[in-house]
Amino acid sequence: MPWKRMAVDDQRMQFVIRAVSGKERIAVLCREFGISRPTGYLWRRRYLETRSVGDLAEHSRRPQRSPARTVPAKEQRVVAAREETGWGAKKLRVVLRDEEQLVLPVRTIHRILARHQLVRRDVHGAAPQRFARSTPNELWQMDTKGKYRLEDGQCHALCMVDDHSRYAVGVYALPVLTMEQAHPCIVNSFRSHGLPLAMLMDHGALWWATSNGWGLTWLSVRLIEQGIRLVYGRVSHPQTQGKVERLHRTLGEAMGIAACRDIFRPGRERWRNFKAPTTIGVRTKPSTCSDRAKFTRRARAAIRNNRQPGNIRKGAMCGV
Repeated sequence: MPWKRMAVDDQRMQFVIRAVSGKERIAVLCREFGISRPTGYLWRRRYLETRSVGDLAEHSRRPQRSPARTVPAKEQRVVAAREETGWGAKKLRVVLRDEEQLVLPVRTIHRILARHQLVRRDVHGAAPQRFARSTPNELWQMDTKGKYRLEDGQCHALCMVDDHSRYAVGVYALPVLTMEQAHPCIVNSFRSHGLPLAMLMDHGALWWATSNGWGLTWLSVRLIEQGIRLVYGRVSHPQTQGKVERLHRTLGEAMGIAACRDIFRPGRERWRNFKAPTTIGVRTKPSTCSDRAKFTRRARAAIRNNRQPGNIRKGAMCGV
């Protein structure tokens, strides 16, 4: 039975003093304090063994041995994968299973990360409202990310993400940010995933011109010719393109971790082997799937099933 609603230490001290005096029966005292007789005998025995009131405090209930705990070698492999990728338990489970044949439950991986203080808890306020299209390929968001300095020049990232599934339909590395470089990359995404009904973009120089009254570049004209409706976000309001901006954050985190391990030091050639994120981070789009690969397959299948007809002509692949 539980102790009464008062300071527990004071209750134990009063109980022990009256119990060791020998003037009252233990059973009567236990009923008065609302505890069981085994609990009463326990606290009296502890006091008689040490004669110290300090031993009346609650002892730790942590087991002395944990035979089912993950061996240190496996823990180090999980920690190393976390430091290399920066991913959470769900993605690490897939990586460890496929690349290192190490099968661990998601909960176990999360506990290992928490034990090594590698779990970061971000406190965000509740979003007032979320917007998402009802089907894939109804709207794509497209934007470019700031340049990255390399030994052999610069690298510009061109990113496209589906508004419904938040699947990255295109992540390309360009040596220079020009329409001639971006056009074959966009065509490549269209040929792989179909034509979207509309595309949301900012007022970047690739698809917005200040030299004519319509604000069209030859690249935006090519998109309109395919029956794509162009939607431009508000000036100085990145929240309009929140999904592609969130993809930029995921991409930046992945590149930052890779740069710390000297992956990008040789130059743009290493971009070919870079594992770009296929979906936006789980903090923005929680997935009910058990692993990242399953969610990626679902997003890709949904996008391909919602292709729109068009007359995209053959073009060169983005070769950077």
